[in-house]
Amino acid sequence: MRALVIVPAFALLFFAEAQPVAAQAKHLAAAPAPTSQSVDARFAVFPTENMWTVLLLDTSDGRIWQMQYSISDSAAAGRLVVNSHPLVAPADARAGRFTLCATHNMFNFILLDQEDGRAWQVQWSPEAKNRGIANDLSVELQ
Repeated sequence: MRALVIVPAFALLFFAEAQPVAAQAKHLAAAPAPTSQSVDARFAVFPTENMWTVLLLDTSDGRIWQMQYSISDSAAAGRLVVNSHPLVAPADARAGRFTLCATHNMFNFILLDQEDGRAWQVQWSPEAKNRGIANDLSVELQ
């Protein structure tokens, strides 16, 4: 009789613990990739977790701008440079070559060269000193 009471109690404990883990996984989901955009378009917009900020990527050469929009204050709307330096020579630039992948840190994205596999950690921020390419992720760790 005791075994019959322990098994259902264990099952309740298991299912009670599983639910918060599923909820936590939803909370940690990365920002979605751009939708309704042509795969081979030169420019693509990537959402951030900040409702007023998106990233504009030149998919041909890896340049990135942080675009901010506003409903009531037009002075707050516009774009800031995240990376103004092309990451490939003009002869190698092709629409769709670069993409951005969201991370679990709302300010950091991975910039990926889809042709050669090079990758960079890029960070957007309202502050210029915190904006730009933070790390070259193509460097092998020792």
